[in-house]
Amino acid sequence: MNHNSNHLRNLVVLFSDIAGSTHLYEKLGDIAAKSLIDAGLELICNACLNQSGKIIKTIGDEVMCVFETPDQAVLSAINMQTSSLTNNLQIRIGLHFGSVIVDQNDLFGDSVNIAARIAQLSKPGQILTTAQSILRLSHSIRNNCRQLLTTSLKGKTEQVDIWEVLWNQDSTILFKNATQSLFNLKSLALNYGSKRFEISPVSGDKFTIGRNDLANLVIDEQYISRLHLKIEFRRDKFILSDSSFNGTFISIEGSTILLHQDEIYLSGEVCFSLGKPFCDNNSHIISYRVINSLDHS
Repeated sequence: MNHNSNHLRNLVVLFSDIAGSTHLYEKLGDIAAKSLIDAGLELICNACLNQSGKIIKTIGDEVMCVFETPDQAVLSAINMQTSSLTNNLQIRIGLHFGSVIVDQNDLFGDSVNIAARIAQLSKPGQILTTAQSILRLSHSIRNNCRQLLTTSLKGKTEQVDIWEVLWNQDSTILFKNATQSLFNLKSLALNYGSKRFEISPVSGDKFTIGRNDLANLVIDEQYISRLHLKIEFRRDKFILSDSSFNGTFISIEGSTILLHQDEIYLSGEVCFSLGKPFCDNNSHIISYRVINSLDHS
């Protein structure tokens, strides 16, 4: 991996640290504990190099690595976890894909901070990552991941979707149904006139509708707010959030509700009208359908 000084690159940053090192020093004594931790750090570093990663730095009992692709990073993380078991160690791993500043032999930027925060959230024996990494994983690896939670990270205004890599047999069996449900069921098709959009569960993006030219779907009507609503995937559900002045009228099973500066869980097939009731807004009705990926076959 060739890194020149002071330029931006899209890379995967991974932090891996040995859990409970303070307790090890107390339990085993300084020499034995340091020997065990050094062996664990060596296993982590070897797992990084085996997937063509680069070791950026070692800070105490934590290693910072970087990889070209999420596949390499996740496979390395799994190898770190399985190798640590042979040494009776538990490690926490967090990784994130994004733009970083490469400055000789170090990395800087928001993506580095996110990866570090994700590692701090991780429990011993756990591998956590973000939707940005999940989106770029090969299907075979992605199929062994599940969305864990949506949370705020220190220094970030927007919430972040946290995913877990299921690397051992117990967790794979436990969450098999949830993982299959996530990747087989969750896709949303949205129709507006002749336009059709498909919203992916792992994109990490928000689909926005409004008068603003930056919206994903622009509808230039005065009764529609500049950012009228957004649709996003959170906690295994598609959520429609209205932030408009006039609200969004939603038709569900023959009944119409007005959603105003609130949010609703989307399922099945539903129509909605922005800013006006259906009877006054025939030209700007939007429909959506939550679809199973098997429907494409």
